[in-house]
Amino acid sequence: MGINSENGMADNGDAILDKNLYSRQIYALGESAMMHLRKASVLISGIGSVGVEVAKNLILGGIRQVTIHDTRDARWLDLSAQYYLKESDIGRNRAEASFEHLAELNDSVTCHLSMDPLNENFVKQFDLTVLTDAPLAMQLIVNDWTRKHNRHFIATDARGLFGIVFVDVGAEFKVNDLNGERCKELLIEHVDAETGDVTTLDNVMHGLEDGDYVTFSEVKGMTELNGIEPLKITIKKPNVFNIGKVVAKFSPYVEGGRFTQVKVPSIISHKSLKESLIEPDILMWDFAKFENPSQLHALWQALHSFEAKVLFFFFGIAK
Repeated sequence: MGINSENGMADNGDAILDKNLYSRQIYALGESAMMHLRKASVLISGIGSVGVEVAKNLILGGIRQVTIHDTRDARWLDLSAQYYLKESDIGRNRAEASFEHLAELNDSVTCHLSMDPLNENFVKQFDLTVLTDAPLAMQLIVNDWTRKHNRHFIATDARGLFGIVFVDVGAEFKVNDLNGERCKELLIEHVDAETGDVTTLDNVMHGLEDGDYVTFSEVKGMTELNGIEPLKITIKKPNVFNIGKVVAKFSPYVEGGRFTQVKVPSIISHKSLKESLIEPDILMWDFAKFENPSQLHALWQALHSFEAKVLFFFFGIAK
């Protein structure tokens, strides 16, 4: 079952970006990121409190296509946090009961409904699969499918005050901008041809990091630097960075010039869920509570084990 509403695609399959409709998001995310959203298809499985929030945000955000999936019926407990469910929906499939509410949020997004059990051929159709309210065994299976077909995977859930998010974008994922910050651009005072050290004008802190890339312009004397391909740097001091021996054979530096930081795509690698359960890479957010993330990781695994062994009949989860 699905809605074939206008999905913002041209006849040739190219994404169409309504810059008036998405002006705020373009300002926050950039036009390139919005174009990627307008081309992407997402499967959201588990339309409980977390799943419905994910679906709402993606649809309002302008993703090209969303498939709402669930195999569970609404229970009284769902009414506490799933805001699209009401008493009359008890016993009705959660995705089916929420579908019309979600589909009407943005008529430029194509929404589909699925209530069948997940399988590999179905999951591999989507750029991203988001699992919520799923037992750990199912998360492991679906993550294997997504990695096999080079698709992206997110598992997320919430229990009371605690939440968890696992992200796997595969073994090789290209990131065009690692930090999202504006590129640095400053005047330079000197370039040392012998060492490759570059000093900023008036000893202003450059704000760069090891591994950043820069290019140059308006340099007098050492004109070979102007317009050069981006050079990888190492940091010497807050006002000095090094560009290596590339300048050793250039003309002598006279004066002036500026450097501009250049964002170079990077390849990052994510572990599978199976690997991460054993050796997790956890994002730190509070260094005053250094041990908390690993403790929470262990607690979530214990909770999954408890649900699978004891409470599967209550949650509707098979062992």
